[in-house]
Amino acid sequence: MNTIVTGGGGFVGKHLCKSINAISVDLPEYDITSRQAVNRIFQDFQPTHIINLAAVSHTPDNFKNPRKAFDVNTRGILYLLEACRWYNVK
Repeated sequence: MNTIVTGGGGFVGKHLCKSINAISVDLPEYDITSRQAVNRIFQDFQPTHIINLAAVSHTPDNFKNPRKAFDVNTRGILYLLEACRWYNVK
């Protein structure tokens, strides 16, 4: 089983990756707001499972930059779900 954790650089993600021996893809070159970067995640790591913890969750930041919040919290999830379907990942 090859599990990928998006947002693995956050507080919960760090602990989760460590406890389940997962790979964190919390790197700029694997930005989930880019369809190409999401495809690279699946090509580079060939995951069997994805756990998504990537999010912009700090409310004041969301009000300051709603576009970024939408891109990460909505578009990024859409790209991950599409890639999961395409690469047959759970």
